[in-house]
Parts: sequence; structure tokens; C-alpha cells
Amino acid sequence: MHALIRTTAVAAGLVVTAGMAQAADIYTPPPEVIPVVPTIDWTGFYIGAHAGYGWASGDGTTSYRPNPAAFGANPFSASTDLDGFLGGVQGGFNWQSGGFVGGVEADISWSGMDGSERVAPLSLFGGPAVPGWFQNQSGDIDWFGTVRVRAGFLATPEMLLYATGGLAVADVSYRTFTSFTPAPPFQYGASASETATGWTVGAGAEWAFAPNWSVKAEYLYFDLGDLDYVAPPRAPNPPFAVTQSFDTTGSIVRVGVNYRFSSY
Repeated sequence: MHALIRTTAVAAGLVVTAGMAQAADIYTPPPEVIPVVPTIDWTGFYIGAHAGYGWASGDGTTSYRPNPAAFGANPFSASTDLDGFLGGVQGGFNWQSGGFVGGVEADISWSGMDGSERVAPLSLFGGPAVPGWFQNQSGDIDWFGTVRVRAGFLATPEMLLYATGGLAVADVSYRTFTSFTPAPPFQYGASASETATGWTVGAGAEWAFAPNWSVKAEYLYFDLGDLDYVAPPRAPNPPFAVTQSFDTTGSIVRVGVNYRFSSY
């Protein structure tokens, strides 16, 4: 009797187990689908601020009127090194297509780049240097701005590597004082300032550390063209004058932070 009961219980258990297995084969719930939310969207307008350091060279050429032979002095070339800190603001627009990001950016910086140089002694035309003959020259860049295109690729969804280039604009000033003493006792001084325009190229990297925030590091090379002027004599000495020409080129390294208005 007991054996019959045990046999019946085992058989019932097998039937229940088989039924559960068959039910499991009939319906298996699908895995839960978790939506993927993008971590960064580069498309959209942005604004930001930056700070950095710049160094430039004012490659100067000095000559004389009506000509060096009549003036009695040799023309010469001498550079003035300009360097200093800078900082400002930027804004732009990015457009993303897959791993490509392109756009346009404009920025403006206050600049502390300046410097001075003393050239001495100057020399007679076709002759030796003359003690006491010298030229003092100095220059500065008070502000610096660019309007550039940017194009690059995403090394990761959060890391943009890009090249950039476009228009460079700056307030550039130079001053010179040329002295021929004690003989002849003539001195020539002048200054000039202009809003110089030129070009710039560079490269950078930008890392998006939050959905709307990023930090960047950037290098730019720039060429602001020539600034030419004439220094007349401090005492009447027609037709003599000293001519100056400065070609300004340089580099900037800077870091910055951007806030993007894009959203998803």
C-alpha cells in the first residue's frame, strides 16, 4: 500500500514538472529593452571663454629717404619680439554628421603681447659702425580676434579633434626712435597703429565632459601683414626721413570652456 502511494506521488510530480516545462517552452518573456540615451550632441550654438599665451615677431626693416647713399647710413633689419598673456570670449556653431563635426567660430581677446628692441650701433653707408648711432623700437598687440571655420572628427563620442583656419584681426602698434649723434645730430621718431587683418591656421582638441559642457586646448599661427610708416626728422632736415616696415607673425596657445545650447 505504501509503495503504491509513493509511486503515485512520484508520478504526479513528474506530470507537474513536465507541464511546467511545456508551459515554459510555450511562452518566454522577451528581454527588457533599455533605451540608449546619447551622451553628447555636438550640433548647435555655443558660447565660451578662453585664456592663453601669445608670442609674435615684428620683423622690421629700416631704410632712408631720399636714398641710403644720400642719407649716409646703411639700411638694416631687426625684429621686435612681442609676447604676453591674453584672454577673451568665443562663440560659434557646430554641425555633426556621424563622426564628422564642422562649424564656424568667432573670438575676441584682450592681449598683453608687447616688447622692445635696441639696435646699436648703426653704420655709415658702405662704411663702419658709428658709436652713438642707434634705433629703439617697440610694439604691442592690444587685442586679437579671429573668424574661422573648424572641421574635425570624433576620436570618441566625447573627444573632438579638429583643424581650423580663417581671418585674423588685431590692433597692432609700433614705435621707433632713430638717433644719429653726435654727428650729424639728427633724430627721427614716429609711431603707427592700425587694425591689421591677416590669416590664421591651427588645430585643437575639445572634450565634452558633460552633455552641454566642454573644454578645449588650441594652437593658432597668425600672419597680420605689414605696417609701414615714415619717421620725419625731429629738427628740419629735408628731404631726409627714416622709413619703417614691420611684418607681424606669431603663435597663440590657449585653453577654453564652451557651453553648447544643443539638447535632446
